[in-house]
Amino acid sequence: LLIALTAFWAVQAISQESTPNFSGIWKWNPDKSHVSGRPAANRRVKIEQQGSDLTITNRVGSMVGEEFQKFHFTMGSDGNTNEWMGTALKSKAQWKDGALAVESTATMGEGEVHISEAWAVSSDGKTLTYHASRVMGDRPPREDTIVYEKQAEADWEPPQPPKMAEDVFKNIQVFKAPPAPDVLNAMRAFTRALAVKCEFCHVEGAFEKDDKSEKQTARKMILMARG
Repeated sequence: LLIALTAFWAVQAISQESTPNFSGIWKWNPDKSHVSGRPAANRRVKIEQQGSDLTITNRVGSMVGEEFQKFHFTMGSDGNTNEWMGTALKSKAQWKDGALAVESTATMGEGEVHISEAWAVSSDGKTLTYHASRVMGDRPPREDTIVYEKQAEADWEPPQPPKMAEDVFKNIQVFKAPPAPDVLNAMRAFTRALAVKCEFCHVEGAFEKDDKSEKQTARKMILMARG
């Protein structure tokens, strides 16, 4: 019995030593990072780690103001469910080779989205590297790599009021009242419901233009729905 208990605690000690500590507030280094999609002015992440539970809060500052995304994972479970872009994101989270590995799927208008994520902390605990590969429908894979640096005395201040839509978007006519992030969420909901991409209504790279008849029709439909 003594030998068995000794072996058990030895395994537990090794397991605890091999589990990295991600807890803290981290700020991205834009010079060492590569992120596709909408440009960001600032990126921070707050990670709360307690035993097998991790809570990751992403905080991104962009032209529309600050956007928050919060994810909770139980390590070793394939039943993690979080909200992502207005839909359910189902994930399996596990420790793999000293890093956090998360495999997720979600159903969008264009089909299933598959996301592979890896979080790895440096040996000195000062740098956190995040890599994600995302495949959505028939689109080419999207690859992101973000290098975060730990903030010794970080301040996680309350969220700032979001910017209004008319202060951010050019030629906006129907969605003038809501905050800018709400407009983005509405656009994402349209793409999911119609199984289309943004360019179905918008001119790529020039969303303010009214060249496409689908955009004009969308405005009329929104006004009709309001009425």
